[in-house]
Amino acid sequence: MSPTQIKKQLAKAFWDVNVDPDELFLLLTGEKNQSGHITKERLLRRLMETYSWYQILEIVPGHQLHSLLDEQVISKLRTKTLQKRYAALAEILRRNPVSTSG
Repeated sequence: MSPTQIKKQLAKAFWDVNVDPDELFLLLTGEKNQSGHITKERLLRRLMETYSWYQILEIVPGHQLHSLLDEQVISKLRTKTLQKRYAALAEILRRNPVSTSG
């Protein structure tokens, strides 16, 4: 997915917040730690609550996936169902690492 397409997806996920998609992109790629009141953790949680795992794989850079599946991020997801789903996914990926190089 191109940076422009990723920014569009980020804007859709944060439809209710007045934030520049370029700022969200910098946050996602690790070039910024925070954008206003939005932290990287909040950004990742919002993506997990908005998109399917397969969509997330297209949006989130491979080197950032470990942050996405962090226990601290998962524990703050809005629903128990999502928490269980992502905790199970994190466990599977810990046992069977997947290459993120393409």
